[in-house]
Amino acid sequence: MRVLLALSVVIVVALGCSRSARPTTEAPKPEGTGLVFTSEGGDIITIVPLLPAEPRRALVQFHAPGDDLDGKVALHSVGDDNSYWTDWRGKRLRLVRLAPSQKSNGRNTLNRFDKEDPVTLYASEERSKKVDVEDVVELYQRQLADGTLTRAAAFDKAFWAASEERDLAEKVKTLNQTCGSNVAVQVAWDTVSDKELSEYPIGAYCAGPLEALEFLCRGSEEARRTVKSTLKRVECRNGAAYGGKVESGALQWTIAPAAGGMDTASYADFFLDHL
Repeated sequence: MRVLLALSVVIVVALGCSRSARPTTEAPKPEGTGLVFTSEGGDIITIVPLLPAEPRRALVQFHAPGDDLDGKVALHSVGDDNSYWTDWRGKRLRLVRLAPSQKSNGRNTLNRFDKEDPVTLYASEERSKKVDVEDVVELYQRQLADGTLTRAAAFDKAFWAASEERDLAEKVKTLNQTCGSNVAVQVAWDTVSDKELSEYPIGAYCAGPLEALEFLCRGSEEARRTVKSTLKRVECRNGAAYGGKVESGALQWTIAPAAGGMDTASYADFFLDHL
């Protein structure tokens, strides 16, 4: 009897879990067949257009090894220029763009989070013929029900901070190569609000003084020697106004994206006065 009771409890719990994981919204209705695009790097993007025809919407399934998008199926709105938009990590993003037609000179592109430039996609007729659109819809519904897509759509400060730092690292690398220096850069993320991080490319603003230093090194051997011997660290902070100071080999630089930007000449003038 105890065994039977235990089994009944397990069965009830299992049934409850399966019910809770079922989609509670009506499944999207595919419009015709799916389209598959591939990249030279191994990406496979499956697009399933949805009914009704207006407004244009589609499910996009991502096979993008190593990227945050990998394995996800997300609902996208489709613009007049064939741009596919979705909410991802708290931002409205264009992840895929298709050429207006196969005869046009435009290219199909995928915006991966781990690459600075868009990845070129190529239509695959062979793969498109094999797409089961119902499988794509089912996976979307399953990810919707288990919270995968809800978590992916929520703002993620750590994710965007890491993305900005990857972009900034490329600027640091260029600076050190040009100036022969070994400068390390740190962003004080505690000074950047979620709203500012979602609205502004913080890494690009922090890169402003680095690009100015690289510009000076390219034009002057004296500047190159000065940067190499003087500057060891850069700390980028967010504040109400642009400004900075150099102390003990460290540049403490404040950005103010809400106040606009600074041109390279203004940065250069600062360093000519302070280095």
